[in-house]
Amino acid sequence: MKKMLLMFSFTGLLVSACSTPFATEEDSAQSNLLQLSNETSNDDLMVDHSDGDIFGYSRHQASPLGNGPEQQVDPESYSIDRQVAANAISRLSTDLPGIEDVATLVTDEEVLVAYRLDPDADIDRNEAADRVKRTAISLLPRWYHVYVTDDPKLQTNIENLSVSSQGMKETEEAIASTIAMMKERSPQGYRIDEGENANGETREDERDQMSEKEMIQLAPAAMDIGQNRAADA
Repeated sequence: MKKMLLMFSFTGLLVSACSTPFATEEDSAQSNLLQLSNETSNDDLMVDHSDGDIFGYSRHQASPLGNGPEQQVDPESYSIDRQVAANAISRLSTDLPGIEDVATLVTDEEVLVAYRLDPDADIDRNEAADRVKRTAISLLPRWYHVYVTDDPKLQTNIENLSVSSQGMKETEEAIASTIAMMKERSPQGYRIDEGENANGETREDERDQMSEKEMIQLAPAAMDIGQNRAADA
């Protein structure tokens, strides 16, 4: 796993109540990947065909000889604005019934979402997990795996990860540890489809994770990061 950059967003009920679940103009300026407006009207939906920058369009035809090495597409060659994605996931999730606040961490291939349920809401934990998870999936490329939790202690882990100053190896171990605890302590919703589990993992992905578990001691390493930061202060 390559965790070259972590992006984190925390959105509470107050933000959800005071704004629509779309990115602000400041967020939109950061990236043209998720161009979401906080002022959408019927007039905004009208398409001005005189502007050539409104659409993105591409057409490729398969070669009968197959794609050579120079034509093959590497998913890692694509990039998204992870901060914009984290903000959008958090804001849209707080608009879901029974979800009070959401913290989202986006890496290069995983999304970790921690949320708090409204104690007065009559909602099944697994159903809530599925809604939050599918909100994240709808905003990201399909190679992403999404993990969710309603455990407040793990929300602290995710927040600590977002400001980690540890080395790459330590950060990867902390992420793997946190993911394992999220899957153990919280429901993950329903399967994505017949070929993917609730987190969007294939059987091959699950085997890879099992191999990583043998190499990584599953402890709350993200909490250690927070403690190290406090000691350095």
